[in-house]
Amino acid sequence: MVFSKRRPVHGYIDAKTGRLDTPNHAIEIAAIDSAIDFKKFSGADAYFFVWENGETAELEVVSKHTMPGMYQGSGSGTPFVLLERINCKTFDSSFGSLPAKTREHCE
Repeated sequence: MVFSKRRPVHGYIDAKTGRLDTPNHAIEIAAIDSAIDFKKFSGADAYFFVWENGETAELEVVSKHTMPGMYQGSGSGTPFVLLERINCKTFDSSFGSLPAKTREHCE
């Protein structure tokens, strides 16, 4: 459950990992389908994908701004889409900045 300092929100985070040396984030189609169902059935206000570098994207952004991905021999081989990282926000812009003391524990 997520509570944002910037705006009241009841939502969920799908923590992601992956290559950060490309202009895109890869997201499995099954993860997006599950997020759509989870948000619908839970009544959540928001569903966020959050990458290890702090970039975030709400489900609506992911649903609107992805393009098909092509398997190139690495990874699980499951169907995926690509989200251009320029469509992502920073962690702080999505959730508000963390207090300095909390930030020290995260680094």
